[in-house]
Amino acid sequence: VTPRFRSPAVGDVVVFDAPAALKRVSGNSKAQLYVKRVAAVAGDRVRVDDDGGVSVNGAPRRSPAGDRVCDLPEARAELKRVLGDARRSKIAVEELSVPRGSVYVLGDCADVSVDSR
Repeated sequence: VTPRFRSPAVGDVVVFDAPAALKRVSGNSKAQLYVKRVAAVAGDRVRVDDDGGVSVNGAPRRSPAGDRVCDLPEARAELKRVLGDARRSKIAVEELSVPRGSVYVLGDCADVSVDSR
């Protein structure tokens, strides 16, 4: 992420080149740019529980409006058509502190997003 006018803040939508680790996780994706929402910034504490829920600094993260769009029947049908039964693995992450100069990003459609989790 290269900020042009200010540092990214929680809730901002960011566009970035995929780092090597993200490319490995996303397999054969031909995507060159990724679009995600900033969930935490440097110094924030992030935890992912067993069911994929995210808390930042001890408080549950509110789902953005984009998550609700993904729950619409039309969106669910399209996701199933494109992805079949594929779903993002739900892996619990012990609390971590976002390093200086970094942000923790999440996709709006959590069930299928490849993101910081």
